[in-house]
Amino acid sequence: MSELKKTTRQLTLRAAATGAVLGALLVPCNVYSGLKIGWSFNMSIAAALLSCGFWGWLDGG
Repeated sequence: MSELKKTTRQLTLRAAATGAVLGALLVPCNVYSGLKIGWSFNMSIAAALLSCGFWGWLDGG
């Protein structure tokens, strides 16, 4: 019962860098669309899809 469970880290340098890059790209898009048409969008789904797609493509999958 004293076995240590091996867990994967959630906050890594890759995750932080991906979030920073996607944030820098998607925030201006959201601000522009908000000022142009009066709507603001939740960009978290777009960021998740883009990051999963990018890293999946980069890993060869």
